[in-house]
Amino acid sequence: MAKETNTNCEIIVDRVLDQITRGALKKGDKLPTERQLSESMNVSRASVREAIKSLESMGIAESIQGSGSYITDAPERTINRPLCALFALSNGTLDNVLQLRIMIETNVCRDIILNARDDEIQAVCALADYDYIGLSAHEQAVLDARFHNAIVQMSHNTLLKYIYYTLSSLMDMYRERVLRQTFLMDENALTRDGHFAICRALTARDSAAAERAIAEHLDLNDIYRQSLLSGDAPRGAAGK
Repeated sequence: MAKETNTNCEIIVDRVLDQITRGALKKGDKLPTERQLSESMNVSRASVREAIKSLESMGIAESIQGSGSYITDAPERTINRPLCALFALSNGTLDNVLQLRIMIETNVCRDIILNARDDEIQAVCALADYDYIGLSAHEQAVLDARFHNAIVQMSHNTLLKYIYYTLSSLMDMYRERVLRQTFLMDENALTRDGHFAICRALTARDSAAAERAIAEHLDLNDIYRQSLLSGDAPRGAAGK
């Protein structure tokens, strides 16, 4: 009986995922009740309950007590934890994160330069215009994340947005640590300066300048990488 339940559970999960892929189910949509799913698919309600639990663990669905089960309205969270775990299990490195980040942000900036309106670029660049004096490393890390996430959200490529969402979680493991070290060395202006350089390139719609600004902003030289991993950052470290 357990084997049959597991098989039916997988069938239900596959059906829901297929409906999402085909667009029959969208974020925020309410799933049929246990009884409706049980009757329509000719499976036990126990199988339906197991399927709903599986969808919840995948981040695809969420249950609201007294209301029912719904397709998540925050789909970016569905790939976040599994991919972060796979990255760790595969011995992912800081270089892996930085290389992918540079590729994504460079491509997104090209997209912005070609397609974004001037007011959209101005709105993103307004996020770079903050007074870093008196900010803690944590507060500056929040502002840094907000600026870069806003850039990527302007991409017309949905898949890039989801990949970057996961990448942001991996970056958070070292973002504040980097900024804490530059803060202690009185070099925390470097982060905002890097944002300004990116904004100047976007405003001028200069793809080459944007690529250079991103690479320089995110660059970590060999000495700094080693110091970051060991917990001490030297004076003169570049890139956040």
